[in-house]
Amino acid sequence: MQDVAQLIQAITGLLWPLITAVLLWRLLPALRKVIESRDFSVKVGGVELSVQELADKLVKSTAELQAKASAAAPAPDEPQPSATPMPEHRTLRRILWVDDDPQHNAYETAQLEALGASVTTVRSTREAMAALDQPNSAYDAVITDMSRHEDTSFNPDAGIDLISAMRAANIDVPVIVYASDHARHREGEVVEASGEGVTSRPTELFGALGKIGRFAG
Repeated sequence: MQDVAQLIQAITGLLWPLITAVLLWRLLPALRKVIESRDFSVKVGGVELSVQELADKLVKSTAELQAKASAAAPAPDEPQPSATPMPEHRTLRRILWVDDDPQHNAYETAQLEALGASVTTVRSTREAMAALDQPNSAYDAVITDMSRHEDTSFNPDAGIDLISAMRAANIDVPVIVYASDHARHREGEVVEASGEGVTSRPTELFGALGKIGRFAG
C-alpha cells in the first residue's frame, strides 16, 4: 500500500486542481480494486496485473500528466492560446489494438473503456486484418506496436506492415503506432505509409486519438 500512498501524494502535488479532480475520478475504480484486494493481483482492462505493476503504471501516468501539464502551461507574460476544436466527424466508439503482449497496455485499455470506447485486442497483423474484414467491424481507430512476434518469427516492421496491408485493402481507418522510444526515429516511415504517427507515452497516445475524433463517454 506504500505505492498507493505515494501515488496520492503525487496527485495532490499537481499544479492544476482541475486536472487533479479529473485524474482522481478516472483512477478511482483501479485504486478501489487495489485497496479492496487481499491478493497480490487485480484485473484491469480484462488482464491480470500484480498490485506492484498496477501501482507503477498509475504513478507513471500521473507523473507524465504532470509533466505534460507543466510543459503546456504558458509563461506569465505569454497569452493563453485559444483552444483547438476537437474533430466532430468521428466518434471513437470502437478501437482495435494490435500487440503480441497486450498486458503491457492493460491500464491504457481500461482508460479507453472508461471514456466509452470498446477495445478489441489481437496479437498479429493476420488477426488484425481478419478483425477488420468482419462484417460491421467499423473500427474508428487502430493502435499497433511497431515490432512483434507473429506466428513463428519476429517482425521488426510489423506496425508499418499492418498499415500497408490495410491501405492495400482500401481500409482507411486511422492507425497510431504505440511503441517504445526506440521506434520514434521511424515516424517518417509510418507517416509515409499513411499512418498517424508514433507515440510512446500514454499522454501522447490520448492526444493522438483526440486528433482523430471524440470519445463517446
